[in-house]
Amino acid sequence: MRGKLYWDDVWELDVIARLPFWKKIALISPVRNLTELGPTLVDFPSESIQLFGVDGNKPVPIQRLQVKRLLRRLLGDEVGFYEFAGTSSLGKYGFRFAVREGETKRIITFDAPIELTKIQIYSQKALTSLWKKIVAPFYLLYEAHFRSWAVRHAMAVLVVGDGIVEELSVKKDCVHKIISAPLSLDKEEEMLSTEQFEEFWRAKAKKTRFTIMCADRLASEKGVFELVKAIERRSSREEGTADAVLHLYSSGPSKEDILSYVCQRKLSRLVTYAGKVSRNELIESMRKCDLFVTLTKTLDFNRTMIEAAGQGCAIVGSNLPGPKSFFKHADSAWLVDPTNPDEICMAIDYLLVNFCERKRIARTALLVAKGNSAEKVKARIMNWYLTRFIELDSNQ
Repeated sequence: MRGKLYWDDVWELDVIARLPFWKKIALISPVRNLTELGPTLVDFPSESIQLFGVDGNKPVPIQRLQVKRLLRRLLGDEVGFYEFAGTSSLGKYGFRFAVREGETKRIITFDAPIELTKIQIYSQKALTSLWKKIVAPFYLLYEAHFRSWAVRHAMAVLVVGDGIVEELSVKKDCVHKIISAPLSLDKEEEMLSTEQFEEFWRAKAKKTRFTIMCADRLASEKGVFELVKAIERRSSREEGTADAVLHLYSSGPSKEDILSYVCQRKLSRLVTYAGKVSRNELIESMRKCDLFVTLTKTLDFNRTMIEAAGQGCAIVGSNLPGPKSFFKHADSAWLVDPTNPDEICMAIDYLLVNFCERKRIARTALLVAKGNSAEKVKARIMNWYLTRFIELDSNQ
């Protein structure tokens, strides 16, 4: 397989997560050099990635002309498959252009639901009421129409979690095109071995002060406010709760509001903000934490669930289709209503007090992570793509 064509103008991790799938990569992206996509790229030989840059500072019509010019150069080349980001404006434009040009090896990926797009649109304070009331609803209708059209015209569709499949409302004759898979960045060798798991959990058994970790985008749709409120409610009880501190990692649009709430409610001894840290620091924190909480209120799937599970964490997640695609309640994770601080609080209490149950869930979660390692997900997706290509070829 020579490679693929892919770009993304929003999330660098979405690009990085897909890179191990291919021997050689032709990458169209608004970044000027590969280092802008993240430090993980140093693991890839420079000769295996060919970057075709689009000037992100230019107006959108100019960027589209650049994409069209590059695609005309690459379509029909020796590229194995052409993968387009369904949540990227340039990706959607490129996919439509490839359809017009008659390229058959088209793959489109959806790693976020339309519901998330809606939340992000209506949560932006800078947008006028005219935009929110008139333009935004039409944009969301267009987005739904594009996804339905793209599924019909794609050779294969990659979605991150069954929640997005639910939202797509795919017709029966297109269901066979879709594969649901997490985009894990971790190889199995980067996850804990059985011996390492037991070693870390022996240390956790001796702890009397617990650490709870949340390493997700600080945004309204991620349930971080509800988590902070759950920690606050635990602190208001005089007895029956384990002593625990919540550490928040990453950043996002709700960062200032969350930190302001923590300050106003005098929760600084219970909630700390660690900010963005290196991947090695994040892994180290995952291995030492007693409980990992990652909540989403939408139909998407947080890849941090797989990453945390691979480092031996006991996980509290959302009882929604995305997380339920890969984790089972009370088996490999404790799934809760992400909008209910009381339910989140009860889950935290139960798992911190019951060490054996917490360890059992973490052990099962580790098996789930290893079953979805970068190597296994790669093999699963590549086999799927090849099967779809053979079917497509035989029908022509």
